[in-house]
Amino acid sequence: MTGLGYTNKIYNQKVMTTRDENHKQKKVCAICGKEFVPLDPRNKFCSLLCKEAARKLNRDRWRNSHPGYNTEYMREYRKRTK
Repeated sequence: MTGLGYTNKIYNQKVMTTRDENHKQKKVCAICGKEFVPLDPRNKFCSLLCKEAARKLNRDRWRNSHPGYNTEYMREYRKRTK
C-alpha cells in the first residue's frame, strides 16, 4: 500500500472536479462512516482506501467460511495434471 495514499489523493481530486453539482444525494461510507457524495449512485465507499478495506474484509470472511479450499483445489488439480 505504499503508493495508495497518492492514488487516493488523485481519486479524491477527480471526484471533486467531476462531481455534478446537481447530484447532491449524500451517502454514508460502509467502512469509515464518513458522509460523501458518490459519483455513481451504486458507490458504497468514500475513497479507494475504504474500498480496499472492504475488499479485504470480504476476502477474509470468505476464507474463514471456506477453510481448506485452496488445499482441496490444489489436490484435485495435481490429480488432473498427472
